Amino acid sequence: MLAYDENGDLREYEEDEGIVICKHCKRAYLQCIEEQVPGFRDIAEDVCPYCHESNN
Repeated sequence: MLAYDENGDLREYEEDEGIVICKHCKRAYLQCIEEQVPGFRDIAEDVCPYCHESNN
């Protein structure tokens, strides 16, 4: 799959790399999944790095 990276360069991604399409601005971005810190609540919100809208 071809998509633009965070620097605006067109590159090829594998299908299972966590690329998602924003529901608001329709741009592809790499979804980051972080480990939960023990004792804190898990964040279930996915925010687009381009338009900063939530993609729950």
